[in-house]
Amino acid sequence: MRIAALPFLATVALVFLLVLDPGESRSEKGTSVSHVCSPKTENRLLVEPVIQREAAEETVPEVPRVEHSEAHANCRITPRPDNNDWSALFRAIGEETDAHRCRWLVFNLVNRHGVNEEAAALLMERLRMAEDPDLLGVLVWALSRVRSAEAVALLEEIVANTEFESVQLEGVNSLGSIGTEAAGTALGNILHSGAGDSVRMRSATLLGLVWIDDSAAVASLAKAAGTDTSAAVRIASIQSLGSSTGTEAQAALGEIVEGGATQGERILASEQLEEIQAVSSGAADVSESFRETEHPTTSTSTFLE
Repeated sequence: MRIAALPFLATVALVFLLVLDPGESRSEKGTSVSHVCSPKTENRLLVEPVIQREAAEETVPEVPRVEHSEAHANCRITPRPDNNDWSALFRAIGEETDAHRCRWLVFNLVNRHGVNEEAAALLMERLRMAEDPDLLGVLVWALSRVRSAEAVALLEEIVANTEFESVQLEGVNSLGSIGTEAAGTALGNILHSGAGDSVRMRSATLLGLVWIDDSAAVASLAKAAGTDTSAAVRIASIQSLGSSTGTEAQAALGEIVEGGATQGERILASEQLEEIQAVSSGAADVSESFRETEHPTTSTSTFLE
């Protein structure tokens, strides 16, 4: 009887063990872990290892410092030349690619050493290639020291073609400083060109200051005084004509008195003509003809040497 009950007791014991620890016995048979974990725990255990593995694979190694230094070493920084060394400045102007640095190189070359023939050729070469308005202005200023026909032609070309008014005005000033017959002709061309009013006004003023005894300049001023579309340019031309005591200037002013565009211009021309005639007859001090203009847009002081 006792022996017969043994199989029954063994079966009960096995069932009891399965009830007490079902997860352990099932896990030993390969049953899913979800039977022993909550849904949140299950997701964390399944997902976290994947995220950690992918993050490890996508990690970008830090760039070594030596590579960063080598990258900076590839950037060329032109050393500052000795301003007292003409050759160093000359060479630097030819090689410099930064417009701001090149400006100061040109300043130092011109102010410390002047502009010889070799330097003039270099400056004109740089001017033909320059695009930065500040560098253009400095190069145009530097050519005011060059009296060659090539420099005059280049300055007239720059004034005609550049879009920057500041560069145009600098070009007109440089032509006035050069003072040659070719420069006067260039200013006459600019006076009757499509340049802005301020550029044409400056041209008229400089023609009256430097070339007023030149027949071509007087003719150019007379034409502008009678036909220019800008009243300011006409007034500047009339005032420049008043700087001359020649008969050609007097004749031009007389025509304006008779048929000027406006009453104010006719009055101004009459005053200028009276002063010229007084100076010519010796009845007035010549210095009275060289006074600061009263017109606010053409205010330019002239001086006797």
